[in-house]
Amino acid sequence: MAESDKIYILNCRGNKTRKVTIPCNWKVTFGPLVPGSKSEQRPVMRIYEGANKEMQRAIFTDVESFREISIPVLEKVTKRHRKTMRKQTPEGDKDFVVEARETEWRDPDQEDVTPDEEFLNFPTADELRALDYEEEEEEAIAFE
Repeated sequence: MAESDKIYILNCRGNKTRKVTIPCNWKVTFGPLVPGSKSEQRPVMRIYEGANKEMQRAIFTDVESFREISIPVLEKVTKRHRKTMRKQTPEGDKDFVVEARETEWRDPDQEDVTPDEEFLNFPTADELRALDYEEEEEEAIAFE
């Protein structure tokens, strides 16, 4: 990749993401598949060699949106963890669910390397007993 290349992130149908690198003097357009047509209006991304569109080099028909990678983008991500707990009551044991949520802004171009085990620390069994609760032997279920 040359220093003068541009990198684009393409968000495509089917929840797919692509990364395309093109020379900085090439032109990118985004518009209808058949300009001027009333019947075929889905957008496409075209890549042309040269600033004056001398030669079409590529057409992507499944692109929903795109951006140059130099534009920083953060997305809001909420992680949820649930755990079933058991409480002793005069009527017998009752199950209840504890849910924890954490919301953060993250760069969608970076891989998530945070292990789920370190995400949330539930109270220990001793801490729960102090609250008159008993921990059930069930793993936490992660919902993303």
